[in-house]
Amino acid sequence: MAIRRYLARDFKFDISSNGGVTYAEISGISTWSFTVDSNEEDVSTFDNGAWGSSFYTQRTGSLSLEGFYLINSITGARDPGQLAVEVAATKVGFDAQRTFRVRAVTASGEIGNFFFSGQAALGDMGGSTTDVMPWSADLIFDGRPTGSGSFSIF
Repeated sequence: MAIRRYLARDFKFDISSNGGVTYAEISGISTWSFTVDSNEEDVSTFDNGAWGSSFYTQRTGSLSLEGFYLINSITGARDPGQLAVEVAATKVGFDAQRTFRVRAVTASGEIGNFFFSGQAALGDMGGSTTDVMPWSADLIFDGRPTGSGSFSIF
């Protein structure tokens, strides 16, 4: 089996506001990170002979995207994916829920993807005289993601 390395730039990120029927690609991303955290509970007893014992009781996940604020230079329209994330980030409760998709794409096609429901929080924007306007968002999982291909770990 040939082993290949995979470039972080070949991942694509999408958002859906209609439960995954249609998606808008979130463009302008230059850095991203995927994190799974664990809640650990101490289950030590006297029987452990002064050794601690722990148990994972829950997993949480998030996807952080960073890049640049995009505007169509001809129409002035915002990038549809970035705009959809920004709209989602202004909502609360059920209205804030969106479906997100992460795709691993090669020249020969998609090799895997994963989906998750979640909510968005926008990062800081701004800059100084010579800065390019940044754009960032944290996408917080609501429950377990589902995956296929190279993401079948879920």
